[in-house]
Amino acid sequence: MRKYNNFDLHFIFDLKNEKIHFLNAEYIHPLKQALVQELQQDFQKDSNVKTAIVFGSGVEFRCNSYSDLDLCIERYDCDRTFHYEAGSPNEAVDLLYADRIGERLRREIELLFMTGRKNMCDIRLFRRAYLDYRAAENLLKMPENDEAYMNMVAYHLQQAVEKTLKAFLECAGVTVPNTHDIDRLVRMSGNNGSRVIVTEWVEDKADMLTRWETDTQYDMDYCVEKEKVLKGLKEVKHFLEINGLKDELREELQDPVVREKLTSLFPKTYWPTSDFEWNCMYQVFR
Repeated sequence: MRKYNNFDLHFIFDLKNEKIHFLNAEYIHPLKQALVQELQQDFQKDSNVKTAIVFGSGVEFRCNSYSDLDLCIERYDCDRTFHYEAGSPNEAVDLLYADRIGERLRREIELLFMTGRKNMCDIRLFRRAYLDYRAAENLLKMPENDEAYMNMVAYHLQQAVEKTLKAFLECAGVTVPNTHDIDRLVRMSGNNGSRVIVTEWVEDKADMLTRWETDTQYDMDYCVEKEKVLKGLKEVKHFLEINGLKDELREELQDPVVREKLTSLFPKTYWPTSDFEWNCMYQVFR
């Protein structure tokens, strides 16, 4: 397989923590850095490993908590299987052998390192958080006499906060749990180097926000007061805006020097397609 590592075509990520120290770790998504570091120990034990290539979402911004690690191994002896002990049962590794892959996949891997991939950036979780807020905002404008209608608005506000916290945790290399507990996510953010800015209101009202997800869906006797929803709409908007989740370009990015410094961390083939995307990338890489 052709060897070509053009690092100009890849994102430069922060290291997950001070324990990450392997060569070129900054080009691996923080969610996969610890696993790759453990795999390197397995490579050193196996003299049959000629080359190990990490490709796919593990080297792209689109990596998330449900992504596996794509790994291609070149072997000296093609009859010997590579065995590894790295990772946990929940960390999937999609292991391929260079001598057994088809021409199409071989070409795809080579192109990734030769030309990069233009769609390497994935801000869908950030976008969905913002759309949840917009849904709440639009629902509130619709006349409705049923008091339970406020529950729907409250639910979308909670989802906006939850998805924002989870998106930033993934960017910090933390696999997010299947939880709607805002207090837990806030604590995880503080303990794991997330770059999210948690407002005083979100921190103080974490338990209430959690109930806006759990109780509004299935408790038929639970109703959120309109005054609390109106306050929540204002505060969630503020929470999103200071974290860059807005359509208007944030003030810091009006400075060409700031933009130039930010783009130095991007692949040469990548350029944000909207002010919203610029805002998200600034908050993640600032």
